[in-house]
Amino acid sequence: ARLMAMGKPVYNAVMRHSDGKPALVFVPSRRQAQLTAIDLMTYRDSMDEGTFLSKSAQLDDIAAVTSEFREPALLQVVSAGVGFVHSGMLDSEWEKVTQLYRDGILQVLVCPADLCWKVKETAHLVVIMGTETFDGRERRYIDYPIADLLHMMGKASRQAVDSSGTCAIFCHTPKKEH
Repeated sequence: ARLMAMGKPVYNAVMRHSDGKPALVFVPSRRQAQLTAIDLMTYRDSMDEGTFLSKSAQLDDIAAVTSEFREPALLQVVSAGVGFVHSGMLDSEWEKVTQLYRDGILQVLVCPADLCWKVKETAHLVVIMGTETFDGRERRYIDYPIADLLHMMGKASRQAVDSSGTCAIFCHTPKKEH
């Protein structure tokens, strides 16, 4: 429920701080990556503000790339300028989505926090949705390691492109002091 409540604030952060530049959103799980990408697309659509696609994006080019996607949700959000990746994707789909993001066609890329070391992309804005994930073996929520959080925050700098980057961390109120 807490992550569902973060959907609109994440959208507002992307709109307010990205200035049309790339944004990376880190979420706790694979499922949440898909849900957050759909939420961002839906909020943008409901505000009649167009899509997160770059102004130079050609819909025919995007359709050609996405025609082979197996995941229907991925096909839907990519056409709106939002992409998501997770560990269960085919390597070809992962590569296509990240290439669209690197080429500037997709403005937003959503991925699970546990893949922060695998994702090579950087952004002007990094949003971290929550600072804990559920551990099924221990049946409890555990905090992200500090090294992972620092690595995610470090993705908010595109050297030789931006003079500064922005990172927004959304977390449970009691954790804000840490």
